[in-house]
Amino acid sequence: MVAAGEDVTAEQLCEGDLGLAEQLRDYVNWLEMSSGHGPASPVPLPESIGPYKILSEISRGPYSIVYLAEQRFPNRKVALKLLHDLAARSRVKSRFQLEVELLGTLQHPNIAKIFDAGVADVLGASRLYFTMEWVEGADIGQYIRFRRQESDWSPSDTIRLCLQFCEALSAAHAEGIVHRDLKPANMLVTDDGVPKLIDFGLARIRRDNVDELGHEPTTEAWIGTRSYMSPEQFNAQLGQIDVRTDVYGMAVVLYQLLSGRLPYEIDKKTMWETAQIVKTQPPLPIGRVDRRLRGDLELILETALAKEPGERYASMEAFATDLRNYVDGKPIHARRQGAGRALWKWSLRHRRVAAVSVAALVLLVALAVTAGIAAKLANDRARDLRDINEILRLNEAELVSANERSSKSARRLRRTAMNQTLLRLGLIAQREPDHVAEQLADESICPPDLRGFVWRLLYEYTTQVTTGWNADRRGLLDVAVSDDGAWLVTSGPSGVRAWETASGNPIAAIEGQIDSPTVRLALDGDSRAALFARRDGTAVRFDIDSNQTHVLWSDDAARATAVAAVTGDDGYLIGDQSGRVTHFDRPGGRQTWQRRLDDSAIIGLTIAAQGDRVGTVSQNGVLTICDLQTGEPLERQKASFVADDAQSVFRGRYSDDLRLACLCRQVKAAGIWDVASNQSLRTWGGQLFLPDLEICHSGAGLQGQRILLCGRGQVVLLGSDGKLATIYRGDRAQSLSLSPNQTTGTLTESSPNVDWDPFVVDASRHGDNVAIGLRGGRVLIASVTPKRLYQSWKPLGQVVRRLAFSSRGDLLATYSPNGTVGIYDARTGELRRQWATGTKNIYQILFADPDPILITRARGRDVDLWDATSGHQIDSPNVPGGTRGIMLEADRLLIGLDDDKPRWLPMDNSAETLRLGHSAEHVDSSIAIAAKDRVSGLLATADENDVVVLWREAENGQVERLGERHLDDLKTMKFHPGGSALVTGTLDGMITVWSMPDFQVITRRQSPAQLAELDFSNDGSVMASGHFDGEVLFWDTQVWQTQLVVQTNIVPIRSLQFSPLSDRLAVAGKGDHIAVFSTQTPDDRDRERQRPATARMAEK
Repeated sequence: MVAAGEDVTAEQLCEGDLGLAEQLRDYVNWLEMSSGHGPASPVPLPESIGPYKILSEISRGPYSIVYLAEQRFPNRKVALKLLHDLAARSRVKSRFQLEVELLGTLQHPNIAKIFDAGVADVLGASRLYFTMEWVEGADIGQYIRFRRQESDWSPSDTIRLCLQFCEALSAAHAEGIVHRDLKPANMLVTDDGVPKLIDFGLARIRRDNVDELGHEPTTEAWIGTRSYMSPEQFNAQLGQIDVRTDVYGMAVVLYQLLSGRLPYEIDKKTMWETAQIVKTQPPLPIGRVDRRLRGDLELILETALAKEPGERYASMEAFATDLRNYVDGKPIHARRQGAGRALWKWSLRHRRVAAVSVAALVLLVALAVTAGIAAKLANDRARDLRDINEILRLNEAELVSANERSSKSARRLRRTAMNQTLLRLGLIAQREPDHVAEQLADESICPPDLRGFVWRLLYEYTTQVTTGWNADRRGLLDVAVSDDGAWLVTSGPSGVRAWETASGNPIAAIEGQIDSPTVRLALDGDSRAALFARRDGTAVRFDIDSNQTHVLWSDDAARATAVAAVTGDDGYLIGDQSGRVTHFDRPGGRQTWQRRLDDSAIIGLTIAAQGDRVGTVSQNGVLTICDLQTGEPLERQKASFVADDAQSVFRGRYSDDLRLACLCRQVKAAGIWDVASNQSLRTWGGQLFLPDLEICHSGAGLQGQRILLCGRGQVVLLGSDGKLATIYRGDRAQSLSLSPNQTTGTLTESSPNVDWDPFVVDASRHGDNVAIGLRGGRVLIASVTPKRLYQSWKPLGQVVRRLAFSSRGDLLATYSPNGTVGIYDARTGELRRQWATGTKNIYQILFADPDPILITRARGRDVDLWDATSGHQIDSPNVPGGTRGIMLEADRLLIGLDDDKPRWLPMDNSAETLRLGHSAEHVDSSIAIAAKDRVSGLLATADENDVVVLWREAENGQVERLGERHLDDLKTMKFHPGGSALVTGTLDGMITVWSMPDFQVITRRQSPAQLAELDFSNDGSVMASGHFDGEVLFWDTQVWQTQLVVQTNIVPIRSLQFSPLSDRLAVAGKGDHIAVFSTQTPDDRDRERQRPATARMAEK
């Protein structure tokens, strides 16, 4: 009949066996359900079923339909399963009733609960139905994919979730219930993360390995979803279907959830092909899919997916126990099967090939036994090695993690130690600069990789900058600097030479005139001349401008040992070795007076600043003060510093008012003598050799004094409270290896024979220059004025409200409340231009590209554009109403918010000069503060209510609102360069660091005073904050710790900004100066060193 093309009924095929025909229909229906190609049976959606209101259809199968329904009392949503009328045969009804009974039996939090069951008239027919718990959520596969997208979901998290389903299945197994249809669609997870197991429609009850409820075995064959069915389900071996069937199904689900694929390649396979693959082919080890899943988990799944139920876990509890041990890092119970067992199973599946192999093995039985034993041993060793390797891998991973944590902690500790060091050194930098410089240069204390803006600031502050040149290659005997510090004279074996101190260029020179250091040079500032004694004892006047010499005095009986020029006229004084002092009214003129003041040579002559007296020092230490006009001695004292005064005085000089005298013996003695009280004020001993003393400034006693002490290889500046600074150190000079032509920094040359010991010092009377003579022939020029950590620029008013650097960093603009804008040279501090803006209410100034266009914003919405080079107003556009604060970003201005989005005003650069776009519109909401990070596209705005809103702007201009925070008394906010953090500061000094873009607090720091402004360097390594008490705090942004605190005496600080290159920080507010912190980067220092030597020094 089939061949003839006639329709054949199931009864005809079964030759009238009605039971067999019904089974055949069941198989056909099941195959249609499994293949998804069954005939569609459209059924209209009923309004209600029993007491339940039908909301929608959820799913449909060959035997039943599942609806989402609403129960009226209690009011809740339920899942209603309705049996098809057309399938309502007795066996189907029996299975439907069995599912109801099973769900009613099972009481577990992870199994969907049944609520009700009954019979209802639906669409004209009586049908069975039951209602159960409605699960709001997704199946387990969808749930895990969602969690992976929004969090760091790990394989261990997946296993822990599946363990809860294992517990639910264990509870079902305890009741003798086998699910038989485990798949992701039947494993739901609520929105709260609670697992729910559903659909026991294919379950069966087995107790003591016996089927209950009297179902025929043949009707239960091939039941399940083919992708998740076990070999015994395909074999229709109902006697083997027990809890181990569910172990297999659970293992397939877990494999798929972990790897994203099934254990077998069964896509596009028929049901029969699928059955053959599952029954004969081994599953693909999950470790080959994902190397992270190798080891114990691979073995657990291999055991659970065994072909024979007896080789699987005996229960769901055993399976769950090994999974839990794996997650907890404990040993598992599963063991890989031996090679012999695998061979036996292969033989059963391939009997013919096995028979041929056995025949061959008979001939080689001895070899086979030996090979088998070796294979087993190798397999055991391999397994042990795998276990050991896995343990080593886990230990290595833990060690790597521990090392990362340790490295992170070590880096933080290094930075913390560096910050504490900088903070400590900053406190003592002015008092002990040489010690601070040594600490800063020590790489073990200040590692080079941690040195930044603050380190350079302190190092350049504590390292005295000197200029110098080689004055005499044969050595140096004396040096004298003019009162204004503009020129100086040196003497040495090669002659007497005059130099410009600024450039080191020679002015005049005479050769071979002097060979003794005992006669000091004397300068006549009125006529630019130098007085000295030749090697034959003749006193000579050297006219620098004419480069000529004139003999002043010569006496065969006595040599000149001291000379001095009288300020205000052409007179001069000569002291000789017989103890006489002679006064002449002019060169070549008459002798005015002559006095013998001591039996020993006169070695020092000093004329008082008032020009009425002269002080003399003899080799015996006798101090005599005479009337300059008559030579009459007014006061005579014998200076004595030590008990043994047998040693003669080597050098001596007075202060300008003749109240103090400096005396130096050749070895081990130098001191300051108070002439007014006739007593020693201070002495120095020790290992001094040929020391020199110079008084830079004198007051009452030691108060207000600054004294230069030359000796022990260094020149030290001393005050009444102790050492102020180290002006020069020979050992530090020798530690460098610079060119002999170098004139900036401490000077050295490569020759090891150069003598770097300082020999003589002389300070200018009206300036702050000090000349230092080195034994090796060099002369250095240094400053005796205590330096500050910052430069002081004169402002245009008592208050500077705002300042801004140009984009190139070469200009600094300031605004004072008197309405004046000033433009400074950012390198030199020179005021280039100033102009009146016509308003005293400017609150923002900023430079626009291209420089030098300056934008100012006054109170209200007045925005003006100025030419910074001329001070002329370029544009005064009609800015939209409601505008308050503005922010410049590239070629546009942020002026407010419209429709809850940032509103930008474009800048037109198409004409000859920059102009703003005009608009008569009104912005919805004004901004008080704004900040933008170009790299990340993040934008932060704050309104007048201190509400900070975070935005992200895409490249196409679309703006996304990310979040907002309310910060009371917000004062300022800036993005850390790169957009990784936003830093906000409130008026009370609270500085908060927020992570981006989630806008969560990273850390908070309470500063000691009210906060005015903060800014970052361009690389983000340092942040500066200015406060109302005048202090500037420098912060390490890696650990958000303070590195340095500097008092600027600007109280309060109003504005603060880094230059674009971050080599300068400008601070302004109320005070008599603008503070500019300046550091040179290594590139800056290299450029300075490459300047032509002729511009900085002269070398003969």
